[in-house]
Amino acid sequence: MDLKQLDVFVQVVNERSFSKAAQKLYLTQPTVSAHIKSLENELQSKLFLRTYKEVLPTESGLLLYDYARDMLQLRDNALRLFLPDGKRKERLLTIGASTIPAQYVLPNILPAFRKCESDVSFHVLRCDSKKVVQYLLERKAEIGFTGTIIPSKHCRYEPFWNDRLVVITPAHGKFDQMATWDPALFRTEPFILRESGSGTRKETERYFESIGIDIAHLPVAATMDDPESIKHSVSEGLGISILSLEAVAAFERVGLVRAFPIDHPSLFRKLYMVTLEKQALSPAAAGLMAFVRAQYGEACAHTRG
Repeated sequence: MDLKQLDVFVQVVNERSFSKAAQKLYLTQPTVSAHIKSLENELQSKLFLRTYKEVLPTESGLLLYDYARDMLQLRDNALRLFLPDGKRKERLLTIGASTIPAQYVLPNILPAFRKCESDVSFHVLRCDSKKVVQYLLERKAEIGFTGTIIPSKHCRYEPFWNDRLVVITPAHGKFDQMATWDPALFRTEPFILRESGSGTRKETERYFESIGIDIAHLPVAATMDDPESIKHSVSEGLGISILSLEAVAAFERVGLVRAFPIDHPSLFRKLYMVTLEKQALSPAAAGLMAFVRAQYGEACAHTRG
């Protein structure tokens, strides 16, 4: 077994195709097939099942995939440490981030970090918190940022940012003269929900449960997966919603929505950095985490999902 074989193997798993893997690696398809065949013979295991539409890893293939990704990551880390600066490639760091960190927090953090580490570039995969964990487990992202804890024995969560959820309403109309929010209005006002899987949705459901409201009985006007769409819809009178204060601050400043804070523990939350427990981080990922702790974080213990 050599690292070239593992490179080819990982690419085939990622692409679900021998031909697509060959294109990515600038190899011929017979060369890719030969590498996989040699690897299967050496390990005495069938690594792929070939279907009509795609190539899928077997149980043995999935097991090897985890080891292969870690081995290739260690190789890349070693090269970065020992190659002269002029021969180092720009370091690409893939980040999985849920909506609030991706849209409203990372745009402040990443430019500041890149001033210190100018050879690092970023690929940010925006998704919900549940998908962030999936990306980490599948080794499609090296570090994650989420708005809630998705239980997983393989992940470590480190809080780094205090966030608050607020009720938002149209800026004008019947909410004009309200000084504080009356939770009884949740039972009567059209409500716009975040999508299932989002951290905001999870914390909202926890809040409703704590005040005795069944989310199934809410007068739901819409379910949306984008805070920007929700804010615009609220401003136009479609309904009310609960969103991060980070997400609504600009809309409130220009008078498009009103934000009502509620002093309830379920609506105060933390944003988290997430990594795999047993994964060796690249220097870029470790550097970003150290930077976030120093510049934006708080002194707090790691939390296992």
